[in-house]
Amino acid sequence: MTETILISPLRRLGVALLLATMLVGCNQSNIEHPGADKNDFSNRADIIGGEIKIQRNTPASRSVVLIELLDEQLRPLTFCTATLIGAHTILTAGHCFDVKLIGPVKKFRVLFENFYKPEGPREQRQGLAYLVNPTYNSRGIYDHDIALGVFAGALPAGFAPVSIDENINANYANELVFAYGYGRTKDYTGQRAEDLRYSSGTLFRGILKVDPWFKETPDRYFTLNEWPTHLCQGDSGGPQFLDRNGELKVIGVNSASFGKKLPNGIQDCSGKSQATKVAPFAGWLHKEERKLLRMISTTEF
Repeated sequence: MTETILISPLRRLGVALLLATMLVGCNQSNIEHPGADKNDFSNRADIIGGEIKIQRNTPASRSVVLIELLDEQLRPLTFCTATLIGAHTILTAGHCFDVKLIGPVKKFRVLFENFYKPEGPREQRQGLAYLVNPTYNSRGIYDHDIALGVFAGALPAGFAPVSIDENINANYANELVFAYGYGRTKDYTGQRAEDLRYSSGTLFRGILKVDPWFKETPDRYFTLNEWPTHLCQGDSGGPQFLDRNGELKVIGVNSASFGKKLPNGIQDCSGKSQATKVAPFAGWLHKEERKLLRMISTTEF
């Protein structure tokens, strides 16, 4: 019997077990291969099984950011991965803002870094407003797990937004997709005193395979558990990309992972993962993005 763990962020105290899974890998090389963000998967690496991303030299990698969730005292609660889909807009998972999981979220920051550090000099922007889809978790299975936020300030050099999938009729069954996240690079061991935050906070990229039943669920899809790459804690909210005929787009948002329960009660990251489909929410994302930006004074930008 498999169970679900959320691929959400790191709790400041490390006590949440429903946390974000991540695309990370064993290949620590900083070398980028031409076409690595296309459908050329000959250099596939695991993401747990993935490759570290230092150089932001592809359209996909230039769109990935980290969001830091803050409490009422503006202290970090946790973090998630997110994607730039506009000059002031990020796409992420709804559960990244779920107060039942991480506590009361007062504000958020967008970090333009390859490594997460909770303090010190950072390239960051202040989050201004966020909105979780109103049907988020309406069935209690982390369905409709999608959110967007807007932030102040111009994008740093080397970063740029990407397009989202809007084809609700597309069938991506059995496709290879590549995903990004700041999550764990090593799976849980199940030891009683294990540090839940261990090996998280570095941007990685990995390749997953969509299962054959993509069309069976209207809002979500799943990736194969027998694939060597898996999502883990910290990857929540990160993008899953597809490139077809030279058109790069985000088709999914990292949501949850299904793994076996370890002796200490934590679930590992070895099972299949769940992603939220983007296309069914494209209209909502565009409409709410316009509303949020109109609500925020232009002086904020």
